[in-house]
Amino acid sequence: DMDSSLDERTERRLERFVGEWLTRSRVPGASVAVVEDGEPVYAGGFGSRELTTNAPATPDTLYGIASCTKSFTTLSILMLAEDGRLSVDDPVTDHLDRVELHGVDGEITLHDLMTHSSGLPSLGVSTVLLYRLTDVEEYGVPLGGRDDFYRHLNGAQDEIAGPAGERFMYNNSGYTLLGEVVSTVSERRFDEFVADEILRPLGMTRSGFDSDLMEADDAMTPHALIDGQVEPTPYPHRPLSYPAGGLIAPV
Repeated sequence: DMDSSLDERTERRLERFVGEWLTRSRVPGASVAVVEDGEPVYAGGFGSRELTTNAPATPDTLYGIASCTKSFTTLSILMLAEDGRLSVDDPVTDHLDRVELHGVDGEITLHDLMTHSSGLPSLGVSTVLLYRLTDVEEYGVPLGGRDDFYRHLNGAQDEIAGPAGERFMYNNSGYTLLGEVVSTVSERRFDEFVADEILRPLGMTRSGFDSDLMEADDAMTPHALIDGQVEPTPYPHRPLSYPAGGLIAPV
């Protein structure tokens, strides 16, 4: 299952490093790729993609890539900027009428959201949805759809901690807003835009946002630590926060 053009010494050092990292972190499996000068020079699977059967991880194993999805969201924004459809310096309210938040010293811009520097702290949306959809824990926060999301977001005006650009505070909700901007400006659903403009042109034919992808033979099984035990969980399919962390892809 290994594909490598690295010299043997480098390959062995890489594999030893990955093996030690997985053991130290108590991670059961991973797939790893190394790219040099724009070309893949190594791809391999380590450990298991499913604990019950001990099925191995491979270079083709599908994973929920979580917040790595944000790279595709920012790329979408930059593609629209390159086409002259928006500017990264635009206030988010220029594109989304439903946003009622205002920055401490001016309007919150797309760039502020892209760089997690809007002054808005994490609002817990992804945590609520992840824990709910994996059956780990229920917080009781109403987040069933976009109306709930905007109510939750707009209620956070008093939580803005400072002027834009002053502090880095990781914020998934800002990326949900960026996905909403992509959808509004392109007049396509966010997942459709990413598929049409990024995934297909790059030949990423096995990647996407549809939870059915996780039914493939070579897909990882999500697990969570529950009462100290590693337990399989449902895949947390959450269209509400696709732009913050919803993409499924192999390494």
